[in-house]
Amino acid sequence: MNRRNAVTLLGGTGFIGGRVADRLADAGADITTIQRGLTPAPLRGTALTADRHSGAQLRAALTMAAPGVLVDMVAYRARDAEVLLEALPGSIERLVLVSSGDVYWTYAAFLGLAAGAPPAGPLEEGASVRAVRHPYRAQASGPDDLLYHYDKLDVEDVLRGGDVPVTVLRLPMVYGPGDPQERVAGALARLESSGGELRIHPGEARWRCTRGYVEDVAAAIALAALDPRATGRTYNVGEADAPAEGEWLEAVAGAAGWRGEIVPDPAAAASRPARWEFPLVTDTRRIREELDFHEVVGRAEGLRRCVRDAARAPGATAAAPPGRPTSGG
Repeated sequence: MNRRNAVTLLGGTGFIGGRVADRLADAGADITTIQRGLTPAPLRGTALTADRHSGAQLRAALTMAAPGVLVDMVAYRARDAEVLLEALPGSIERLVLVSSGDVYWTYAAFLGLAAGAPPAGPLEEGASVRAVRHPYRAQASGPDDLLYHYDKLDVEDVLRGGDVPVTVLRLPMVYGPGDPQERVAGALARLESSGGELRIHPGEARWRCTRGYVEDVAAAIALAALDPRATGRTYNVGEADAPAEGEWLEAVAGAAGWRGEIVPDPAAAASRPARWEFPLVTDTRRIREELDFHEVVGRAEGLRRCVRDAARAPGATAAAPPGRPTSGG
């Protein structure tokens, strides 16, 4: 068997991971997913059950799968990466880590955890990362809460210190049907509850971040998993342009046929405390130039699909406010 074509996914049943599995299968890869058994097994490929936090269980599953490439969708803490490195079988030729755009210094500044001046443009992969670690610790209920130890920077550091080459994919804010953060559904809820005139804080209206439709993000992950040119490389993933928040709401409104007005208003409360002068925009040219990546769906069609999905799910709760990139699942 060509080991480069044998791909195992850790976390291949979630919002993004299920689409990655489908893209890999469509490309002819020999797919194995390893999951906890709490969600239905994927319909394609082989499914194995293991607790990734148990080194023995993970080692047994990976030995059985014997992949050449392993895609880790759900490494959130340093310990996750440490257990993985200890469990790797000899068949592994390279790792693909699904990381997050929240590793960059601008995210700490956006949260008010670091000082500095706003960047002059989108951040390339070599840009400075956060000096502040564990950015969500203040939101954690205690040391047992995932948010207490969460940090993709820790995961990147640990995996790069191993013996297997690592491809790092830094994801944007991912939207699409089934999005657990309901980024489009939440925007729709804001529009529909506005009475036809949505007033938004001007700083928030001007704020920009990189986004990506889930099928496009999955296509990028699958491409990096199958293309040996990605070995040892780091890529920003996301759409080529980053509309301002007001423009994003206008795009959602257009997809939904909403005919109201979005009005910047200094008296309007922001959706969250944040330093809105710090954009969360990454430069995604590298993956396009090196791996020939291109979107398979795109924003316009992606938003139409989101709106159709939201219409079938009345009563969906409003999304969390903007500002937290997606990091896997």
